[in-house]
Parts: sequence; C-alpha cells; structure tokens
Amino acid sequence: MPLFTSILATSVKGQGGNKAASPPEQEEEIKKDRKSRSTAARDHVRKRDLMCRATGDVVPKRDRGCDFVGFEFAHVFPFGNLEPAALGKVMKKHMESAKKYLTTKSAGDRAVNGLLLRADIHKCFDDYQFGIYPDPDDGEIRKVYTFEKVLPPFLETIKKVLLPPTNTPDPLKVKSEDDPLHDVFDWLLLEHFRTALLWHVAGLGQAAKVH
Repeated sequence: MPLFTSILATSVKGQGGNKAASPPEQEEEIKKDRKSRSTAARDHVRKRDLMCRATGDVVPKRDRGCDFVGFEFAHVFPFGNLEPAALGKVMKKHMESAKKYLTTKSAGDRAVNGLLLRADIHKCFDDYQFGIYPDPDDGEIRKVYTFEKVLPPFLETIKKVLLPPTNTPDPLKVKSEDDPLHDVFDWLLLEHFRTALLWHVAGLGQAAKVH
C-alpha cells in the first residue's frame, strides 16, 4: 500500500508521551465501541447505496432481507493512513473537515468516508488501480479513471462515472453532513484520486470505458 505523499498538518506526535494502560474493563468497552461504530457505518453505507457504486451491480433482495454477500464497505481514506498527518494542497482547502473526520479511526469510520463496492472491485480501489475524480466543471459528475495498462477482466465492468446512491437524505429535512445517508465527500474522493495519480505516475491514467 503506497504512503500518502501529503500528511495532516495537525500532527499530535509528542503530545503527552506514552499513555498508561487501561483497565481490562475499559479496554473491553473500547473494543465494543469500535465494533459498534464500524457496524453502524457499514449498515449506513449499505442502506444508502444498495449496489456497487462502481459497476451498478444491485444487491439481491430476498424474503429475509438484502443479501450483501460479495459487497463490502470500502473506506475512501484508508485507516492505515489515519496517522495524524499533514494533507497537501487539496486537503488544506478542507482542513476543518480533515480535523473532524480524519484525526482518529472512529471519526473516519463513517458513511461519508465510504462506498459500497463489489469485493473484487474493493480490492482494486484499495490498491489505487482506479480512482474517482469529482470534476468541478461537470457539476455532480464524478469521473472514473483506471491506472493500469492491463486491467483485470472484472475491473473492466466499472462505469465511466461513479453511480449515485440509491437512497439519499431528504434535503428539506436533513441539512447536516453527519446524516447517516449523506453521500461520500468529494474531497475524500479527490485525495484518493490524487494519491493514485502520484502512485502510478502522472499521465498513465486512462479514462474508463463506457458500458
């Protein structure tokens, strides 16, 4: 996994030194809290998207509920890069949001930092084999680009643009970005895209074919 070339400006290194070990009961509560947060974020993304946002494959429905086997909650800004860091030019424009959502794992484990993707597509997304560019000149369109000269066969099924979520919050009732059904943030998609460009060397990305 490539390292982000930009790092959060609000580093907390050197603040307070090593923390004392927590009592067993407190450690257990922390584990439960982390698990509940992760499960909640996954469920919010599932409810919002109900399909692979890159390919359009719809989650099958059955009598006892939707079958999400083969569909995964993909973090746009991966937890492995959530170390207090300084973001580059793109993230500096959203520094307050970066502080709010990317300084801890629990803060980053939200629907606004995730997409529902097919499991195989998820692996390629995490490997930066493709990225999603929110084009400011095309309104709401988020273009998809691939960065490998030879694509895995299944990756050729991705669309030219990121598909909109199936369910979205009612704009007349919900105004907060903290709403569970709020769509993924463009600035996070742009940071992922920027990293993919830097990783694969600028100029090698190819626009995805239309399907």
